Amino acid sequence: MKKMTKFSTTTIGSIMLMALSGSVFAAVIAPGTTGFENTNTIYTVDSFLGSSNTSSCTSTGGLNATNCNFHNYNSPTLNSFISNSQLETDLTDADVSSYVFSSKGSAWVDLGFSGSSYNVYNGDGDDLVVYLAGNAFSIEMEINGITNSYDVTTDDVVHLQSDSSMFYTIPPNGIALSAIFVELSDFNMDTETALTSMRMTLGMDLGSEPNAKYGPGLSLVGGFHNEPTAVPLPLPIVLFASGLGLLGVVARRNKSCV
Repeated sequence: MKKMTKFSTTTIGSIMLMALSGSVFAAVIAPGTTGFENTNTIYTVDSFLGSSNTSSCTSTGGLNATNCNFHNYNSPTLNSFISNSQLETDLTDADVSSYVFSSKGSAWVDLGFSGSSYNVYNGDGDDLVVYLAGNAFSIEMEINGITNSYDVTTDDVVHLQSDSSMFYTIPPNGIALSAIFVELSDFNMDTETALTSMRMTLGMDLGSEPNAKYGPGLSLVGGFHNEPTAVPLPLPIVLFASGLGLLGVVARRNKSCV
């Protein structure tokens, strides 16, 4: 079942998230970190594997604009595009305030966990969290050859956190922050295989409304389980092993009586 938490900026107000210091390398976000009080430890993505940007997209804007698909939180206009190197920085820095978005419907990014610092697995409950800038978007995720859609505005996939009074916006524009919670079992992932890659489609909301000009802003992706879950042995095997053990005990007793 796909789950989602939506942070709102209404009713109580907003709490500005502090920018988390980090580099393009892997980072672990603890529950006490500002803006993540209601989650478990998050193991953030550490691999940028590619995007729909072309190889000629090497600088922002200018003549390369037609070869680039993405903008970021610093883009003053939709004519200002970013390269793959900037995409990698924004999506692997463990900072929710550095988000990217697209004005092109087919825009996608491939992200993953390299295993150099940790792996991410299918465990008990939620396995991934995807933070989006905005609270009225949907996004597609492809893992293991399976694609699922997550709609921020769909009530039947709302996943409530323990403290529903926490509301967030992120700088520099005070945009609302939404968090989609994902279970890897929805992608037929077993509990012992590490997740290495995922594809996120960021342009799927384009054209869904008359005034839609860009898709959801992808801010941060992380996992909750960094160790595989032990798979219990099937009951017949357990019973067979127990039977062998019992036969061994009986054999030893019979031998001692001779």
